[in-house]
Amino acid sequence: MAVGLRLLMLGVTLAASGCGENTPKVPEVRSVRTLAVDPKPIDDDRRAVGEIRPRYESDIGFRVAGKVIARLLASAVPAG
Repeated sequence: MAVGLRLLMLGVTLAASGCGENTPKVPEVRSVRTLAVDPKPIDDDRRAVGEIRPRYESDIGFRVAGKVIARLLASAVPAG
């Protein structure tokens, strides 16, 4: 009998908890810091003299002497 009463009270409690008013959450409005940007010329004129080379180089050569006459592609690339 006591178990049945507890189950009844649990059922009533669960049913009553679903009867509340569900209001959607309003998103919080947060302030944003802004900055106006003005384009200005750069006075710094840096120039460097040198040679651009890759970081890693591999010595790869052909095993058979000769020239490549044509290289056939499997599919054509459309213009544009």
